[in-house]
Amino acid sequence: MTKYLWTLFILSAFTLSLNAGSIFTTSRYGVGIRQYQTSVRGLGMGNTGLALQDYVSLNTNNISTWRYLVDTRISISFFYLRSSLEYKSAKWSSSIANFNTLQLAVPLKQKRMAVGFSIIPYTLVNFRYAQKFSSEISDFEETVLYDGIISRAQFNFAWAPISWLGLGASFHYYFGNIEDKYYLSFDQSSMYDSEHKIEYQFYGPGAGVSFNLEPLDSFLVGGFVDFKPRLTFRRAFESPVSQETQASNAKSTFPLSWGVGTSFHLTQQITISADYSTQYWSQGFNIPGFDTSQLEDWYNYGFGIEHRHSRRRRKNFFNKLDWRTGFSAGNIGYKFHDHSVKEYRVHFGIGIPFFLDNNRLDIALVGGVRGDKSVTIAQEKFIKIYLSLSAGELWFQKIR
Repeated sequence: MTKYLWTLFILSAFTLSLNAGSIFTTSRYGVGIRQYQTSVRGLGMGNTGLALQDYVSLNTNNISTWRYLVDTRISISFFYLRSSLEYKSAKWSSSIANFNTLQLAVPLKQKRMAVGFSIIPYTLVNFRYAQKFSSEISDFEETVLYDGIISRAQFNFAWAPISWLGLGASFHYYFGNIEDKYYLSFDQSSMYDSEHKIEYQFYGPGAGVSFNLEPLDSFLVGGFVDFKPRLTFRRAFESPVSQETQASNAKSTFPLSWGVGTSFHLTQQITISADYSTQYWSQGFNIPGFDTSQLEDWYNYGFGIEHRHSRRRRKNFFNKLDWRTGFSAGNIGYKFHDHSVKEYRVHFGIGIPFFLDNNRLDIALVGGVRGDKSVTIAQEKFIKIYLSLSAGELWFQKIR
């Protein structure tokens, strides 16, 4: 199985490409829609999970929960997005499916210490539109494309100094680019089509810490803090007029981000959870000449419940599954037409354990609405389906 895990990891690591398809990613001075999730299990529970105890799947934000692991774990997830947009009097829809996250964790000491790394999406930009114009010289079409992804690679370390306290540290590296492309296509044969492109790159290191507490056997608390990274921001402009690329570099950062969550075991099979996370986007990204008037603090809160499968040997198929549901809401961090853009979602999830509960297939369905047409002019409705496979085996066994 070791060979299988590494092959799966290598193939996935070079296909990190995501698309969001939101008109709100076109906000001026923006860096895309902030991506946030703890795990696909947590997505099924109202996008919570900072305080969920899990021996199978890996948490992307609260690394301290990795201390519960007893064997090496790999988690890989994919998603499918279907969205519809209403903007003024126009309506259209789109869909996309792609790779989402990849994580690997190795326990150095069972239920005490673990190391590993992750590749996760941080922000996504993807939107395209075309307009036709008429002039005395020629009719032409302008196509504008906003596209890009900023990702984060992490080296993670989890440690439990005592049984009821877990600590985590992660060292980050941000990388990615966002492109603004403009195509002019003329009907007149004597006119040459032209293309202009502005590329924005972000790259540099950062760090974060996390914790989880078990003050009671049935009650857990967890949280994380991601500190401001030290980023380099590069802006490059390409135009057929200048016949060369004009580039400039500057220091940049992403605002501090933090979150806290709780979970409570009502019974052996029923767990409820609640999370709140925020990032101070209103502070901007420290880019020279960057206008922060259209930025607001990003935040997300959620509530969820899970019914775990029965441990009885003889049970029907539906009693072998974990069932989840929840609700979440948030602010995407941008103003659109000078109004806040809120997002509201409902969540459903299923966990399918296999191989003696040591592995699991998690499925999450998220449906939501973003924006309010009466004030933001644009409104998006979307459905996202996430699939996550968490598998593992015991490494570094003592030979007897």
